[in-house]
Amino acid sequence: AWYNDTYFSIVAETWFMKTDFPVIKNKLPLYNNKQVFLTEKTFKPIMYRHPFIICGQAGVLQHLRFLGFETYENLFDEGYDLEENDNTRISKICREIKLFLNWSSSLKYFASCSRSQRDSSCRLRVYPKRIK
Repeated sequence: AWYNDTYFSIVAETWFMKTDFPVIKNKLPLYNNKQVFLTEKTFKPIMYRHPFIICGQAGVLQHLRFLGFETYENLFDEGYDLEENDNTRISKICREIKLFLNWSSSLKYFASCSRSQRDSSCRLRVYPKRIK
């Protein structure tokens, strides 16, 4: 399966840029006065405990953490998530991917713990801490 053969996933969420289009804007949920939209694209690597970097709206990772999910701040500088400027945010995401790809294979493997042989200390919570 793909998650056994890769170190991490690049999740391209449906909504990346801010929108003022009323039909879309009125349907997106609010979190911290920001609209956040998550789909199965984000939850698939979470279910497989597969590290990911997400190309989504500003605040998406913050929202996932609010819901109780752990993200991969040990692999990536997740500061990109707070960047409001869409062009700057995608540049920061690309930079993080390039930095990770320059790591040695053994360091990538150890850091991501993404393959089936990973030990239990590398496992992340699949379900949120807080259930409402």
